[in-house]
Amino acid sequence: MHAGYGYDLRTEVFGSDGNLMIGDLHQSAVTYCTKEGGTSKPLTFQSQGNLPHFMGRFKGAYMLEMQAFVDWVLDEHPVPTNEVDALKAFRIAAAAGESAWRGVSVTVDS
Repeated sequence: MHAGYGYDLRTEVFGSDGNLMIGDLHQSAVTYCTKEGGTSKPLTFQSQGNLPHFMGRFKGAYMLEMQAFVDWVLDEHPVPTNEVDALKAFRIAAAAGESAWRGVSVTVDS
């Protein structure tokens, strides 16, 4: 999916004890809700040097990813993720799509 209006990252996770909502268009607000109530904390990320906003937001993740690749190439260390992790992520995404399409909860087998 393409967001023509800008870089947009939002996530919402529901569980039996509450939910977690992350993000909006201009900053990342993290909201955690339980039966006792909800809390919200804005997390803002500034551009770093000439890096665009989203690059500053994910700088740590990008650096870890690059370091893992370099370690794998130079030192033959195992990569921290593999095809099993990719398949699990795919199954979660497929279940989320099916849930949205059918309007029902979909269980992901472990």
